[in-house]
Amino acid sequence: MKLARRLSLLGILVSLAACALVVRPEVEPSADPGPNKAKRAGIVTIDSAKIPLDLSSPYWDKIRSGKTLVIGVNRRYPPFGAPTKPGSKRAWVGFDIEIAEHLGRTLGVPIEIRGMASADIGEALATGEIDLAMAGLTRTVERSVQVNFSSPYLVVSLGALIERRFVEGTQGTDEERRRNSFDSYFDLAQIPGLRIGVADNTRPQRLASAQFREAKLIPYPDANTAAEALARGEVNAVVHDAPAIRAWQVLNPSLGRRFTALLAPATEEPICIAIRKGDLEFLRFLDVYVEEIRHDGTIKRYYQRHFVDSAWAKQSDLGGAK
Repeated sequence: MKLARRLSLLGILVSLAACALVVRPEVEPSADPGPNKAKRAGIVTIDSAKIPLDLSSPYWDKIRSGKTLVIGVNRRYPPFGAPTKPGSKRAWVGFDIEIAEHLGRTLGVPIEIRGMASADIGEALATGEIDLAMAGLTRTVERSVQVNFSSPYLVVSLGALIERRFVEGTQGTDEERRRNSFDSYFDLAQIPGLRIGVADNTRPQRLASAQFREAKLIPYPDANTAAEALARGEVNAVVHDAPAIRAWQVLNPSLGRRFTALLAPATEEPICIAIRKGDLEFLRFLDVYVEEIRHDGTIKRYYQRHFVDSAWAKQSDLGGAK
């Protein structure tokens, strides 16, 4: 009977790890038509001739003239964005790539996707290297000084990846029951002496520094490098946005026996489109655009494709841990 109960509990935990609780589209319950009845709304392209002539700004002038919009994406951050395999028809794949292409069709202009590190996006917008950024960017107070953010098109939670031995107690003990209940980022606070890998100069690093005062935080250039360090045994756990944790699991299925993902919702990280400062009219347009794609099924469709079905992994050139 004990074995049956443990197997049942394991099945529930596996189901939770794969479900849409780790990331959720911002869709009102009343607008949810159900998984098999979602209406795929056709894309309505804006008639540039109807853009008022007195609506003048670098953004609207470029759109009115049909010039290419350059959109920055995170170059190594699945499922939001990742490079494709050599010889692919498309250079990039992921959730943000699909939204960028959808926005281009809505505005009736060509787009150019440019991959970059998230730390470089603020400067790239300010200098005009890119026009917009759709790079899995969390809206923060610090970033809002550099750029303007649209309404969130997605909300994610922080998550953690940890060596399995830290969340498995001695069988049949109170310790086992306590550790078997660990399911979220915040549970790391109950494990003393951890070495935690973090992406340097990021919100997850700052929050972890405040939350896990008894742990030793070890910074790495990005979340993928931190996860690779975890695989090598340099750290015991990694904290980052839950989608990045889940993507690493997809890329490294053979390491599942060594590590456990803690993905239950713990925080709310709003993911937004970023533009240059100074164009509030275009920002208002983006807010309306985001609201529409949240409610017409577009976000849900792309979410299912990349966050649930992991379609990005079939085309991505990203490898697993070495």
